[in-house]
Amino acid sequence: MKLIGSVQGIAAYRKPQEEYLPEAGIHPNHLWELIRTAYGFNTYPQWQPNTPPPTTTEFQVGSFSANGHSFVINRLILTLDGDIAIATSTEQANLVLDDLMRLLDENLGFRLRMGKVTKNFVSNVVVEFDKGLEEYLEPISKVISVINGARLRKTPFNIKRMVFGEMDIFPPATDPLVIIERSDFVIERRVGHPFEENRYFCTAPMQTGDHIRVLEQIEAIARSDRR
Repeated sequence: MKLIGSVQGIAAYRKPQEEYLPEAGIHPNHLWELIRTAYGFNTYPQWQPNTPPPTTTEFQVGSFSANGHSFVINRLILTLDGDIAIATSTEQANLVLDDLMRLLDENLGFRLRMGKVTKNFVSNVVVEFDKGLEEYLEPISKVISVINGARLRKTPFNIKRMVFGEMDIFPPATDPLVIIERSDFVIERRVGHPFEENRYFCTAPMQTGDHIRVLEQIEAIARSDRR
């Protein structure tokens, strides 16, 4: 397997409001300005007078630089129940979340680092397998042959997507934290690339490094099964 690149890494945590809000309260503009200044976001929320503060706010295109790490923060999403950081890898996004909790605790009296914090991760990478998935799975190859044999068009069909998950299919979620918590493990053909390239876009509810190792193990298992 060849790693083409990490496309996106997401780190998120959920924490009830009563466990983290400052005892003195917080003005949204003070919170947003602190975050904008700390990470230099180009796009950030602005609260209009005489309107209720939004329950979800988003910052876009910032930068992180600390402890020998320097990278772009693609997005930072704040909700009433938790926060989401998006960068190139989950390792980067996790650094942002840890630093954000420190920033808010030390400057605004938040209590984000008190008590247990459970994080969720989603990584997106692009890889090229030595062979297409259908070549590793002989029954799938036979299914493809049956389908193509019954079609009139000359362009052959092939397997495009494999999905593994822990729950039944749910209606589309509107809570970004729920979307991350319910993320599936997906291997699908990369859009815009011919089948013969064996290039796949992969999503997994795990850290980027673990995701890459699992994909390598999957290909190794498939190779050994063919022998």
